[in-house]
Amino acid sequence: MKTKTPGKSPNEPKISETILDFGEPFLSKAIAEDTPVMVVREVYQLVVMVWNAHVTATPRWSQPQFLEMLRQQMRQPEAPAEARQIVDMLSRRWQEKFAHVPYAVGEWHVRIRHDHTLSFYCDARLPPNASL
Repeated sequence: MKTKTPGKSPNEPKISETILDFGEPFLSKAIAEDTPVMVVREVYQLVVMVWNAHVTATPRWSQPQFLEMLRQQMRQPEAPAEARQIVDMLSRRWQEKFAHVPYAVGEWHVRIRHDHTLSFYCDARLPPNASL
């Protein structure tokens, strides 16, 4: 079971900002102004899934089975080539820029605000009994 994180330092970006930065190359191509919210949620779900698979495979979490399951899914012949490319790109991006971030994404949601802008919220989690 994952636990919510203790307070983070004031200089540390919010996990939602980190996820938006991480997913930006994919998010900016996959989501347009007229993209249905259901599709937007699926796009974010993929970004969060790739993020969490990598974070939980780190020694801090010691749960590499999620990353292995993701890799196995991408090796299946029925996995679309575009999905493989997206997962590969996000995986490289995580390794290059975000491997130091210890937080997994807990609960998250995407909403369309009254002004028709997109709002992404998520909470950061550390493994049980973890400390920074």
